[in-house]
Amino acid sequence: MNHHQLCGAFWHACLLLAVTWVALIAADKPAAIRIGLPQVGAGGRPLLGGSVVATVHGRKLLEAEFKADGIPVEWTLNKGAGPVVNEQLAGGLVDFACYGDLAAIIGRGGGIPTRLLLAGGRGSNIYLAVRADSPVRTLDNLKGKRLVVFKGTAIQLLAARLLAQRGLSEGDFRSIVLDNSAAVPALLSGDVDAIWGINTILEFQQRGDLRIIASSREPPPAGQARPTFQNVLVVKDDFAARHPDLVQRVVTVFVRTAALASDEANREDLFTQWAESGTPAAVFREDFTGDTLAARHSPLLDAGFLAVFKTGIDWSLQLKLIRAPIALDAWIDDRYLQRALRELKLNERWTPTDVLGQPISAAKSAP
Repeated sequence: MNHHQLCGAFWHACLLLAVTWVALIAADKPAAIRIGLPQVGAGGRPLLGGSVVATVHGRKLLEAEFKADGIPVEWTLNKGAGPVVNEQLAGGLVDFACYGDLAAIIGRGGGIPTRLLLAGGRGSNIYLAVRADSPVRTLDNLKGKRLVVFKGTAIQLLAARLLAQRGLSEGDFRSIVLDNSAAVPALLSGDVDAIWGINTILEFQQRGDLRIIASSREPPPAGQARPTFQNVLVVKDDFAARHPDLVQRVVTVFVRTAALASDEANREDLFTQWAESGTPAAVFREDFTGDTLAARHSPLLDAGFLAVFKTGIDWSLQLKLIRAPIALDAWIDDRYLQRALRELKLNERWTPTDVLGQPISAAKSAP
């Protein structure tokens, strides 16, 4: 074989190698990035409000991130809340989920192999509502009456914690299980006496149909944390093992969006965007009263966030929603979060919180 033939054979081999490498990359590329969410907008609208994930979804930020790669982003919004999202994770129908702490705990406790990536939101509230014409004024007035709670969701966990702080428990009431969409009609028709719900209940109070008699926004007893629920972003183990680069890009989009959603200059713009979900901007305005955007949208897995999660695990055991304790340290994979914070230069953007959810000042955290 002469020199020209050797060169030709060499470049032919290089071409074959390059083609093979491109084919392998293409074969490993997922058909889509699939994300499960635990709610839908008012009237079944495919839009959400009130959170970082609502902003990522509503502004199609992940779609823009992966457009050049030819990887579509598929969002599945579920009326059945967290339990349905867990079914989708377990069945391999979604790769990521952003949902409430209790559902995430139940999923992990049930053996769904996920990694906890970042805080998808914190400080979310629940409200206890009665009809506007109801004689009920306090929780004690409700003892023995029909109280709706959406079991298996963060609402159940938060309601249990709030009741315990007031010396009460679920057993003091006649529990009725309904989802969020069915709860308000049942209350307005008089089929139940009170309902626990998320911020969307505020719209009915603002219209004069319902009256809020208790909420997680009230100050907690001294030395205790205000009970709120929080959202997490999780990814299936197998997806993270196959596509760590894609996981990093998803997390980076969430962290970048959290920074945008933490800027007080964007407060009204966020409320306006979220109102496209069918929930009026006035509802988000009231629900966020007294909270900074940064406090609600911090992605940090700090002491305050983890303390709420540990409490949630304890309560889940007590309520027999999981069978054994969950090793939180083994669940968390914050490498993607730390890299995103570093690369986006956002290490100092959010103030970490302590186990009571209070900000840790630089002086306090100094050795």
